[in-house]
Amino acid sequence: MATSKDTKKETAVVEEVKATAKKAPAKKTTAKKETVKKEAAKPAAKKETVKKEAAKPAAKKETAKKPAAKKPAMKVNMHVQFSDKDYEAEAIYEIAINNYVEAGNKKSSIKNLEAYVKAEDNKVYYVVNGDYRGEVWL
Repeated sequence: MATSKDTKKETAVVEEVKATAKKAPAKKTTAKKETVKKEAAKPAAKKETVKKEAAKPAAKKETAKKPAAKKPAMKVNMHVQFSDKDYEAEAIYEIAINNYVEAGNKKSSIKNLEAYVKAEDNKVYYVVNGDYRGEVWL
């Protein structure tokens, strides 16, 4: 016959088995949930790697050398003075261009203009595109 001590021990063992049995299924359930969570996390990890890979070309653009800032062109003002007259270089070019257009040519056809001021003659001699030669009084 079992004594009260043995009964208490058996009851304690049965309770431990029940508690273990209750805990074991709970662990399996959480293990499944954790597996599902891990699987759900994997696509997010893939998205992060895609984002990181997409960020790499942007980093290359940032590290690409920028062209050096161009220095502003030097501003030149040239004046031609003779016989109590004063002409700026731009005015001389405009006089030559206007004479070229009055001769029946198009202003848009000018690619290159060379102007020469001859003070003794009081004239501007010019050459347009290396072909057309003209002269105009100042």
